[in-house]
Amino acid sequence: MQIKVKFIDGRIELVRPRELQDLINARRITQFRRAGGWVSLGDVSVRSTLRGNYLGPERRRSIDS
Repeated sequence: MQIKVKFIDGRIELVRPRELQDLINARRITQFRRAGGWVSLGDVSVRSTLRGNYLGPERRRSIDS
């Protein structure tokens, strides 16, 4: 699967997912396309490693154990 990106010069191209982070870090793109539409960089955190609150059972060992 490739991701549609818009470069700062207005070009629109498809890139591999692993290239997206490099383009974001280099500030070479202004937007990329998600299923819900175009995401503009700088508006919000768009590539967070946090995925929300975990709702499953606790699996970490207690310090007291």
